[in-house]
Amino acid sequence: MRKIVTSILIIIMVFSMNLNSVAASYIVCDVTVLSETSALVELRWSDGSNLKNIQIVSWAEEKGTLVIEYKTGTSLPTGWNKRVIEGDSYNFPMKIKLVEQGSVKPVFTDISVSSVGYESILNLYYQNVINGYTEGDFRPSNPVQRSEFAKMMALAADYTLQDNLSSTYPDLTNDHWSKKYVMTLSEKGILSGYTSGLFMPTGKITISEVLKVIDYTFTFYEDDHHYPYTVTEDWSSDYFVSLVEAGIILPSDAFYYPYTPKANATRVQCAQLLSRAMEVLHDTTQ
Repeated sequence: MRKIVTSILIIIMVFSMNLNSVAASYIVCDVTVLSETSALVELRWSDGSNLKNIQIVSWAEEKGTLVIEYKTGTSLPTGWNKRVIEGDSYNFPMKIKLVEQGSVKPVFTDISVSSVGYESILNLYYQNVINGYTEGDFRPSNPVQRSEFAKMMALAADYTLQDNLSSTYPDLTNDHWSKKYVMTLSEKGILSGYTSGLFMPTGKITISEVLKVIDYTFTFYEDDHHYPYTVTEDWSSDYFVSLVEAGIILPSDAFYYPYTPKANATRVQCAQLLSRAMEVLHDTTQ
């Protein structure tokens, strides 16, 4: 039995991406995949409190996304926050979307249904992998710092965070907000620093670095896609080809042709790659 547990952030307020922000309690969703067509879904408050009872009202599959409608209230019965969802139309793992009954509040002020990567951004938002800024926007074209991507990758892989590990990088202090994410991935051999020994947590991560980390983290079982062009020579070319073959990199991606490994990865590009990786059957590096 494959078990995938995901924590899904619902709209209470918009937090900054760094974990050094103080977050209020919000609703998350744990999803335990029972088979390719069934899963146990449980909604709960993120801090373990019981501010209000939560009730799952309905669910439906919409274009490959599991949409779960819920409501909260002090007078609701207990026990209705957990349901087994199954049916031939479901194909787990899949995108998740939580909708509060009666709510029409947009998630981010600067993206809409027509925005590039809209569904990928929301998928990772509901799974608590990426967040927005305190102003309420997402800023999809912003570059991603190396520390920020470490957080995104560790959460996307659902790793148990190793907060007790001391930093092995001289420029990453033990009280830095990203230390537990960086060291969790470093211990598994997924992340490494530069030849100087530094990690450069505030440095902008490149496409080539993102692809290497994803390829080191996930093992995919589909490899029937083909890259029809000559691949740009780069130390990361094998990772690029691997993710193209797995269907994680698509022709619509700006760095597909020509492959531009040295370009800075944007927030929307990271969201698209990680969302695709999480939507297909995969194993993670242990």
